[in-house]
Amino acid sequence: MPFPSTDDPALQDPLAKPGKATRLSQSLPKVNPQQGIAHRMANDIGVAIVSGELKDGARILEEELAAHYGVSRSPVREAIGLLERRGLVRTEPRRGTYVVGFTPDLIADLFNVRGVLTGLAARYVARQRDPQALADLRDVAQALAQANQQADITPMQFAKVANGLGVTLLRHCGSDVLRRMVSDHGHMSSWGVIWRDRPMDFQTPERRQQMTDDYATLCELMAAWNDVACEAWLRKMLDDNREHVLRELQQRQLGTAAPQYQLQTLTALSEFAAGATRSAAASQALGQPSPATPAPAKRRR
Repeated sequence: MPFPSTDDPALQDPLAKPGKATRLSQSLPKVNPQQGIAHRMANDIGVAIVSGELKDGARILEEELAAHYGVSRSPVREAIGLLERRGLVRTEPRRGTYVVGFTPDLIADLFNVRGVLTGLAARYVARQRDPQALADLRDVAQALAQANQQADITPMQFAKVANGLGVTLLRHCGSDVLRRMVSDHGHMSSWGVIWRDRPMDFQTPERRQQMTDDYATLCELMAAWNDVACEAWLRKMLDDNREHVLRELQQRQLGTAAPQYQLQTLTALSEFAAGATRSAAASQALGQPSPATPAPAKRRR
């Protein structure tokens, strides 16, 4: 689900031409001393890349960043390393560091990976059949329904409430490995940067209502402890989120109506369900328990 953060001003007046220095110092936000400076620099630049203000091929100068933030080259290089791991810049030996454009494919990959991870968390929770987990998920669904009734709620406020679903699933999934992987995905990819600048989804009452209804459906599936359906439905929710974010970013970057980056979500969902059915049938033919309704101890099978 969304990973919103506080709003920060984006970088201004980048130069898109490769090989030329970017003009960062005039409009970079002031440093927050409570945040690690390398992470702050990486986030500031990441927001500018995601928003399209720093274009593909724009050069990043270490000395300019060091002067603006009042630091040595060491944290600047750490920030560049973070951006490289997030796939937002590339460093060429003896030439310098350059922006890698934030493409629809990269965004789709981020959402697809997140969908697999959180979908697996939903499946784990359903397999454990913990009444407390179900109660906590229903609390999140109720909070989202109440937020949806507030006429003056902002998209970012709604997103923060919606984020409670992912937090709750991870808290109850019973897998430290999965929790670490989701955390690493948030910190070491561009995932969190997507939500820092401004809201990317939930901007209309219809979209907020859809998400509210989707949460209610997930709770119904969880109450039936249908692990396959819970995983598939959670992934469908992330797919919907992905499509809205792609269209929003395309509109901001191009100033035009975005093309439909529709990846046939419903078709993929039906194919996933059919594959799960075939898997269950194969297990039964081999005399094994169906993967859809295992005992809690079989969670990792």
